[in-house]
Order: sequence, then structure tokens, then C-alpha cells
Amino acid sequence: MKKIPIFLCVSIMLMFFSCGRKSENYASRQLENILSIFCTPDIYDDTPDSLPVEIFRKDDAWYAHYITKTGKPLADTPLALRYDDQDTDIVYFDEVSEGPAGYYTLYFRGYGSLVYTSSKGDRFSFYTSFYNKADFDIDNIDEALQSIIKLHPAEEHCTQDIADNIRYLIKYNPATLKHPMQLPEMDDFRLTVQTSADGKFRVYSAKYYYGGCGLGNWPEHIMAQCDMGDAVLFIDDFSRDDYICESYNFPHVEIDFLGQISDKGKTLYFTETTAYDEYDDAPVHKFLRAYAIENGGLFMQNSVFIIPNKKAPLDEIEVKFIDYDRFSLDTTLFRYIPDSKKLLVPLLKSDTLKGFTQYLVYQWNNGYFIYIGSEPVSNYKK
Repeated sequence: MKKIPIFLCVSIMLMFFSCGRKSENYASRQLENILSIFCTPDIYDDTPDSLPVEIFRKDDAWYAHYITKTGKPLADTPLALRYDDQDTDIVYFDEVSEGPAGYYTLYFRGYGSLVYTSSKGDRFSFYTSFYNKADFDIDNIDEALQSIIKLHPAEEHCTQDIADNIRYLIKYNPATLKHPMQLPEMDDFRLTVQTSADGKFRVYSAKYYYGGCGLGNWPEHIMAQCDMGDAVLFIDDFSRDDYICESYNFPHVEIDFLGQISDKGKTLYFTETTAYDEYDDAPVHKFLRAYAIENGGLFMQNSVFIIPNKKAPLDEIEVKFIDYDRFSLDTTLFRYIPDSKKLLVPLLKSDTLKGFTQYLVYQWNNGYFIYIGSEPVSNYKK
């Protein structure tokens, strides 16, 4: 047997251990500036539905919590961070639990992704959004906004960095709820802010340019804030389910406030959600919903719309139609009349808006909106 020179053995060992250290250092650098990672379930995954999960740093330790549809997070689970010496793009977060525990695998390559592996071996996939420490002072909102809009667009004038920093500012500074949050007009980015009349419920839409063929892709990220009294609740991916209400190629969602009503110590907020595709031959969906801030979250109100002789009240009212002219994207179709406490729903006689002359009228009565009949649109001129 040939003897391997000692210096060669030492060199091989140094290479082996240096690779491990390089991997750990690279992964550490990836995590250095991260405050939290918001992860949205992969809607195309074959695994059962799961809630969004946030992995975050607190007091130099890592935790995870799932977030319900109300924006209210579930209990924090401590995590133990470990690195992969064989892959410089991966780190693991092991659940610290007395019972069965799983682990999260965070991939940094590409746009990032997360996979949760349960104690039974089930795997759940997530898309990731990273919240990195900002280079500006978030305590001064006006100066922070000025710093954000001065960010240079990335390759092909992509303005996702502006959108990401706007999200960061809103998430980590609750005072933004009371701030106008107005930005100068920009070609490749716009921020739309919708606020309830009492100032307690706000929806943001950060629409940014993402590049691509033709006119490029214009996705939006929709967020919400709610005044809980002792704190401001931030909902990172508001209306995410509306993006999959149809098999759209390029889905978009917009939200408008219609009004609010207070009754028996509870305030209901009415919204019109519009879901549509960039292709004008795909149907437009309009949803009428009622929300309330209660029990630590923003709850969509169930069974609030009543149609006599129907088996069960409705949680929401939807109209669906084809709109080649895209007129419906620039206006609301549902209406709330505060003086008479009525909600008006368009009565469509075809699969388009053509011939729309009547409203279905819902009257507020003892905590519900009850259908009372139809009336001509001309009775409710704006």
C-alpha cells in the first residue's frame, strides 16, 4: 500500500473543514440582516392547505408562528438553527418542543423558498418574503418615505425593492396607520391607501413593476392594518385567497371601502374586493364583504347577508361578469347608503354589465342585512 504524504493528508483535512466553515459563514451572512421571513403556502402544492407561517428573530433567538386568516398569530414555537455543511444555500430551523416536532428548511437560492417537514414526514411548501433591516430610520415616517422613493430601480427598472421597503415600514412602524402615506407619482410604482372613516382599518396596495415581455408584469402586494386599541395589527398578505378564485394567468386584486356601521358596540366595515385577470376575456369577480375588528384579529363576518326563504345566510355576496371595456375596474359596483342603512347589489341579467338597471336592496335590521327587493338604479343617483 502506498503511503500518502502527511502534508497531503493535512491539506485534505483543511479543505474538508474549511468547506464546512465556509458554508456556515455564508449561511450566517444570509441571516445577519434578516428580522423575519413571511412565508405564504404554495397554492399549487399537493399537500393539504396550511396557514402562512412567519419565522422571526426575537432577543437573538428564532421563533415561528402561524398566522390565521384574521391576521392573528398563533403561539410562538422556539426554533433551533442549524446549518448544512454540504449546501451553502440552505439552513434548517428545528422546532423545540416536548412533543412531536418537525423542522423548516429555508432555501436562499433564487427568490427563496421554505419547506416544512412534520414529525410524520409530511412536507408543506411555502413562498418566502424576507424582511431585512432597513438602511433608514423607520421612526421618522416622512424621512423614511423619502429614502425609499430614492432607491434606484433594479435591473430592467424593477421596483420590487421599493415595495419591499414600504412593507417593512408599515409592518415595523404602527404609527403609519395614522400617517397619510402619500408618495409622489412614479412611473414604475404606486401605493394605493384605503382607510375606513374612523381610521381604524386600512388597506394598502403596493403595485410595482416587475419587468418581463411586452408591457411587463405589474403585481401588487396587499396589506392591512387594524387598530386593536392597545396595538396595531399588521396583516401581511391580505386577500391572498382572492388571487386563486379563478384560473387567471396574471391575477390582480383591488379593494375599496364602501362604508361602516356601528351597532350594539360593534363596528362593521364594508368592502368591495375586485379580482381580475390582465386578459379581458376572463371574468371579473366582485365580492361584497363585512369585517369587524374583534378578539385580537380582523374577522370577516359570517352569515351577515340574509335572503328570505334561503337555507342559510350568506358570508359574502359575489357578482361575476365579463368586462371587455374594463369599466368596472375603475369604479365600485356595490354601494352603501348610510342614511337609510342599505346595501345595493347590482342585478345582472347577462354575463356582462350590459342592461344593468336594477339594484338588489339589502336593509340593515338587528345585526343583519336582509334582502327586501329590487329597485331601479335611477333611485340612487350618485
